[in-house]
Amino acid sequence: MRLRYQTKEILSLILSIGIGALAGVGTLGFLVLIKVGQWGLWPGQGEFMARVMAAPWWLKLLIPTLGGLAVGPLIAFWAPEARGPGVPDVIEAAALREGHMSPRSALLKAGCTALTIASGGSVGREGPVVGLGAAIGSAMTRLFSFSEGKGRICLACGVAAGFAATFNTPIAGALFTIEVILADMEVVYLGHIVIAAIVGVLISRQFFGDFPTFAVAPFVFHQNVELLVYLALGLLAGLIAIAFTVGIYATDSWFRGLTLPEWLKPALGGLGLGALALVSPYVLGVGYDSINLGLAGKFALSAAALLLLMKYLATVLCLGSGMSGGIMGPFVPAMVSCIASFMVVKSLYGYSTYETKLLRRGVKIFLGRGVHVLQSMHVKDYLSREMEILHDDTPLPEILQRAEASPYPNFVVLDDHDELSGVLTLWDLRKVQWPREEAAKLLTARDLKTPDAVTVHPDDDFETALKLLQHKNFSFLPVVLPPRDRVVVGILKIDDVLTAYNQRLLKDRVLRYPPRGS
Repeated sequence: MRLRYQTKEILSLILSIGIGALAGVGTLGFLVLIKVGQWGLWPGQGEFMARVMAAPWWLKLLIPTLGGLAVGPLIAFWAPEARGPGVPDVIEAAALREGHMSPRSALLKAGCTALTIASGGSVGREGPVVGLGAAIGSAMTRLFSFSEGKGRICLACGVAAGFAATFNTPIAGALFTIEVILADMEVVYLGHIVIAAIVGVLISRQFFGDFPTFAVAPFVFHQNVELLVYLALGLLAGLIAIAFTVGIYATDSWFRGLTLPEWLKPALGGLGLGALALVSPYVLGVGYDSINLGLAGKFALSAAALLLLMKYLATVLCLGSGMSGGIMGPFVPAMVSCIASFMVVKSLYGYSTYETKLLRRGVKIFLGRGVHVLQSMHVKDYLSREMEILHDDTPLPEILQRAEASPYPNFVVLDDHDELSGVLTLWDLRKVQWPREEAAKLLTARDLKTPDAVTVHPDDDFETALKLLQHKNFSFLPVVLPPRDRVVVGILKIDDVLTAYNQRLLKDRVLRYPPRGS
C-alpha cells in the first residue's frame, strides 16, 4: 500500500512538471505572438515603445482603432467570453466547474489579447496566460481521467506555470495561484504548484534570459518616518484600485448601452485610446516600459501623476469598450504598500476587480468554492444547544470560576426574564479596568458584557452567518427566534460552521466522483 502511494505521488510530480513545461511553452508562444504583432503593426526600429515614440500622430490614432476593429468581430461573433479580464473565468472554473477550462476559449482569449496589446491596447497579458495554463491543466485532467480534486490541482499547476513564466517569478506564480485562483488549497499540494511554476520559468528563461520583468533599484531604509510615507502610498493605492474597478465596469455598462453593433465598440475604444496616446504615448501597451522608467527614477512626479491619470483612462476605455486583456499590468503602478491598499479596498469597496466581474454574472465565490453551497446550509441544522449561560446578576468570582472550568468560555448573558441581554467573552474580561480586590467582587455580568449582541436566526443560511462571523471577527453568534430576537435557542460557532462546510464539500466530491472500482 505504501509503495502504491509513493508511486502515485511520483507520477503526480511528473505530471506537474509536464504541465509546467507545456504552460511555459504556451506562454512563450503568446509572448512571441505579441512581439510579432508589434513589429508588424508599428514601423521603425527597436522595442515597442521606441517604435511608438517614432510613429507619426496619425498612426497613433489609426493602429489602435484598427486593432479594435479587428478584435471586435472576433469577440462579438466567436468568443464573447474573451471580453475583459480573463482571470475571473479561471476562478469560476476552479470553483464551479471542477477545474474544467475550455481550450477553445483560452486560445481565442490569447489571440484576441495578443492582437489588442500589439495594436497598443492598455491591457495586461496575465489574463490569457493564466487561461492558457488553466486550459492545459484541464486538458491533462481529462486525458488521464482524473477526479475533481486532482483536476483543480492540474489547473492550478498550469496557472502557476503560466503566470510565473510571464513575470519570471516562480514564487509569485505559486502565491498568485493559491491566493487568487484557489483560495482554499491544502498545503500538501503546494509542492506540485511550486514545481510547475519553476518549470514554467525555466522554459521562459531559455528564450528571454534571466531578467526580471521589473528592474527594482536597490532599496535602502534610512529612517523610520519613511514607513508613514509607505502607509500613505498604500492608502492612496487602495483608493486608486477602487477607482480602476468602478471605472472599468461603469465604462463597460456605458458601452453596452450604446446603440452600436457590439463588434464596432472596441474600434471606438481604440480611437479614444489613440487620442490619449497623442497626449502621452506611454499609455499604449501593457505599460512595463513606463514602470521600469519610474522604478529607475526617470519620471518626474508631475509626469508620473499625468501618466497615472492617462493610464487609468486608457485602461478603463479599452476594457470597458469590450477589448480583451488582463488588468494586472496596468494596475502595477498602484500595487505598492500592499497591506494598506488591500485594507482600503476591502473596507470601502469590498471586492477585487476579478470578484466584481463574477458578481456581475451572479457568481459568488467563498473559500475557492461556489457560495451556493453556503446558501444551501442553514443555521438550524448546525447550531449547538449546549452553551454557557450567565445571568445579569452573576458575580465576577463565579464568572471567573466558570471561565476557568469551561472548555469554551464564551457566555450568553440572559436578563431576569431569561431573554438575551448580551454576550461575555474572555476578551471582555481582559479589557476590564480592575478596581481593588474588594470592589472587583461587586462586579457582575451586567457590568462586563457586550450588550448589543449580533445574532442570527435558525433559518438564516451559512452565507449570512459567515459574513457576520468573519467581518465582525466573532467566534460565535447567539441563535435567536424572530421577531423579537430575545429568546436564545443555541449558539453557532465559527469552528462548527467551517467544519460542516468542509465536510459538505468532501461529501459532494465523493458523490460526484466515487472511488474507482466502487
